[in-house]
Amino acid sequence: MGKLNKNLIAAAAAGMLMVSGASSAVTFSDGGAGLQGLLDGSSAVGPGVVNVNTDQMGDSGDSYWNFGGTGGSIQVILGENSPNANVNSFGLFSGGNTLEVFIGSDSADYKAFVNYAGGNLTANIFDGIGGFVRSNAIAWAGNAFGFYLNNGTDTFYSDSALNGGTDAMVGFLNKPFPGESILAFEDGIAENGATNTDYDDFVVMVESVYPVSAPATLALLGLGLLGMGYRARRKSA
Repeated sequence: MGKLNKNLIAAAAAGMLMVSGASSAVTFSDGGAGLQGLLDGSSAVGPGVVNVNTDQMGDSGDSYWNFGGTGGSIQVILGENSPNANVNSFGLFSGGNTLEVFIGSDSADYKAFVNYAGGNLTANIFDGIGGFVRSNAIAWAGNAFGFYLNNGTDTFYSDSALNGGTDAMVGFLNKPFPGESILAFEDGIAENGATNTDYDDFVVMVESVYPVSAPATLALLGLGLLGMGYRARRKSA
């Protein structure tokens, strides 16, 4: 655990018990073409299942999540379209805890089985052909959590209030598959010398986790963020 991330300090000082973010949809700099093409071409989603412009959960619907009744989830990388793909890392956060799930060397179809039980959160990661890669574990308190993406320098959270109001992640239900959701991140890295918001920089499918309303989770997480000591990891390309 390192020093408190500056975004978390600002959010806590502003009062984390407020309703998080706005429910309006994100606007894609490419009209959604990049993310739509990635989802349509994925065997886990398929053509026409999700419309990236009209099927968004909205920030107040995808900021925080709960594990299902089994206390476990499945997470699968659908794709990455970023020059920073070999550096980006993805994981879960809650209060003072973070659990890294995927790292830059993980590629499309890598899968993680994440289990919350006995006060511990464990992620077992497998490659695209089912071979065991590694296991990460941490002491974990509470069922409510959010997702983050770290680009080697900065961390972006599923709750836009922790990003200075910027919505860095957009969530979708993977219709018609109950219990599956799609998380699409913007990693804040300029491409071809220009800032973009295509939200296809890191895309992952999660199963057996469920979005919960922002007011309910902020009541649990807000004060915990005051003690959060997540240190952004720098990784070499």
